Amino acid sequence: MGDQNRSSAASGLPQSEDQGGDDAPGWGWPSRSENQEDAGWGWPSRSEAEFQEGDAESSDQEDYANFEDSESRETRATASVRKAALDAHNAYRRRHKVPDLRGDSSLDNRAQNYANLLAKTDSMSHSKRPGNIGENLAWGGGATKEAAVKDAVKRWYDEIQFYKYSNPGYSSKTGHFTQVVWKSTKIVGIGIAYSQKKKWWVVVANYSPAGNSLNAGEFKKNVLPRK
Repeated sequence: MGDQNRSSAASGLPQSEDQGGDDAPGWGWPSRSENQEDAGWGWPSRSEAEFQEGDAESSDQEDYANFEDSESRETRATASVRKAALDAHNAYRRRHKVPDLRGDSSLDNRAQNYANLLAKTDSMSHSKRPGNIGENLAWGGGATKEAAVKDAVKRWYDEIQFYKYSNPGYSSKTGHFTQVVWKSTKIVGIGIAYSQKKKWWVVVANYSPAGNSLNAGEFKKNVLPRK
């Protein structure tokens, strides 16, 4: 592919407080001053310092609320990206009548950590990982993270055009496709990061059990024709 859209696949072989009530802190009891003898008792009052303290507490609470909102937005955004990638995988797998994949937080974390590393180092090579974990890599454009992961999965799947069902087996031209639709794979994790230097997204997908097994008969059993 061109410089802006590349992919790489690997088999599973070893490599990859509360102010309530009149006695709440910060509030005084009714008291008489010299100027209040004829006027009677006054209402509870707060000093300037107490007002400032209260304002500071309010500001802290607002900051914490903003932090929570930001954290919640980030969590929702991450979930949206992972769902987009999972849905894309399963849409293609259904074409081949193989079971849907499930998301997995452990694989998500692994994939995200590796995507961060690749984006930071501007490199593209497979991770060192246990033999039961497969990996697809891609880098390229996308207006949003969701768009980028969906585009990556599409490009992986589009390698179907090079797969020869008459001679099933592994090929570097079709290894992404075969991992996407590998029947025995059950779970997937997704990571995505942006390279400021290259100005592109790095997408990592980890799978378990890994696909692309080189054992005899595995490709015929796990890479089924489109129905």
